[in-house]
Amino acid sequence: MPKITMSPSKREQRLQQLQSPDGQLRRYAALKLGASGDAQVIVPLVAALRQESKDWVLSAIAEALKRLGDPRTVDLLVALLQDEDASVRSKALEALGELGDGRAVEAVIVCLKDQEMDVRYHAAWALEKLGDTRAVEPLLGSLQDAYLPVRMIAVVALGKLGDRRAIEPLIACLQDEDEHVRGGAAHALGRFGDARAIEPLKALLDDPNEWVRIQASKMIERLQGLAAEAGRIDES
Repeated sequence: MPKITMSPSKREQRLQQLQSPDGQLRRYAALKLGASGDAQVIVPLVAALRQESKDWVLSAIAEALKRLGDPRTVDLLVALLQDEDASVRSKALEALGELGDGRAVEAVIVCLKDQEMDVRYHAAWALEKLGDTRAVEPLLGSLQDAYLPVRMIAVVALGKLGDRRAIEPLIACLQDEDEHVRGGAAHALGRFGDARAIEPLKALLDDPNEWVRIQASKMIERLQGLAAEAGRIDES
């Protein structure tokens, strides 16, 4: 645990500011508490996260919790994933993603099946941040989610994870009805360096969406370059 750098009186002042109607002051207080090294502020910070409505203050609270580095934080946030309020579950997922602690992965995966679409989105977002391959199979399921933002972030997450189990499902996403998913899948496939994606990507060169066509062209060029380089290495 970091060295405590805040007096008890100053800590109480910052905790009071954490309840202020002024968002800027709440953000300032959260960051100061995060720098305090004081484990006693963990529970109040998590409670503040539960109540907070402004994204930029939530980010400051998550940053403060991460900086404090207390192992209890993950358990406190995971407990919020059972809250009846969907917005609280989403905020906890966002904080867990920012913390980047792999102990949360299994609990976050469960939230991919949440009945609320915004919670499912934040679960996929958190898994992209956590970068753990245990999430690959669950995220493959999210490629079929009816809520477009979930499919979009699942494509991004799978591209970042780089697990080859995602290649064929991402190729299938090149035919998604939404251009954001098609273009995102093209970009993700380019990260794998697998020549199997070249021919399916060529079909997107006639896509009605310009951004999708650009992504497909760039990734085809990249994959062809990698294939040519691999051929030169084999010949040598």
